[in-house]
Amino acid sequence: MEKLNDIINKSTVIKDQYGVDQFYDAVNNKHLVPFRGYNSKEHVIKKHVRENRVPRDSNIQFHQTMGDAFEQTFGYNYRSSVFASSTLAEALRYSGISGSVYVVVPIGQVTVCYSTLVTDLAEVQEQFLREVIEILKKDKSLKQSFINYMRNSSHLTRKDVLRLTSRLRGKEKQKAIELGISYIKHFEYKETDDLKKACVESKGNEMMIKCKEYYLVNRKYILEQK
Repeated sequence: MEKLNDIINKSTVIKDQYGVDQFYDAVNNKHLVPFRGYNSKEHVIKKHVRENRVPRDSNIQFHQTMGDAFEQTFGYNYRSSVFASSTLAEALRYSGISGSVYVVVPIGQVTVCYSTLVTDLAEVQEQFLREVIEILKKDKSLKQSFINYMRNSSHLTRKDVLRLTSRLRGKEKQKAIELGISYIKHFEYKETDDLKKACVESKGNEMMIKCKEYYLVNRKYILEQK
C-alpha cells in the first residue's frame, strides 16, 4: 500500500491549495475537503474516472441528458466525473453500515462543478422527466394512440414516466438537453479549479470533480496518521 504522504505529494491540487500539514487538519473540519461514501473498509483505493459511469440513484435517461447538457454548457460531461460532498453526513448516506467515509485526493489537473442552490441534482429528476414528457407530447412522429395515451392520462406513474422518456430521439432529444441546460442555469452551476473554494462554497452540496485518476483515502486512516 502506498504511504499517505506519497499520495498527498502526488496531488498537485492538495499540495498547492492545502499543503501537506494543513491537509491533515482540513480532514477534521467541515466543508474543507471532498468526502465520498464508499462500500469498503480499505485504507487506500486508487481509481480511474469512468466516462461511461452508470448512475447509482439517477434514472439513466436523466443521467445521459444532463450529461449532454453539462457538456454543451461547460465543454465536459460532469455527470461522468467523481462525485463528492464536503460534509460527513452526506458521505455517510452513501457509505452505509458496511462502508467508510473517504477523502477524494485527485491526481493531475482538476476542475470542480457545483451549485450552492441544490443538494443533489437527482432530487429534481422526476420534475425534469415530466417536463420532458410535455416535449414528447408535441412529437408528431409518435403514433397517435401513444400521444392520446399521454394526453388522456390524468396521472402518470413513475414507471410510465421512465418508459415514456426512453423514447427521446433526434430533435426531441436536443430539446430535452436544452431543458437540462436551463436547469443548470437555474441552479447557477459554476466551475472552478480551486478545490478548497468549491468545498467551502458548496456547503455539503454535490460536487462533481473532473480528473483522470484519484485516490480514495479512508478518513479514519488519515486521522490515525496525524
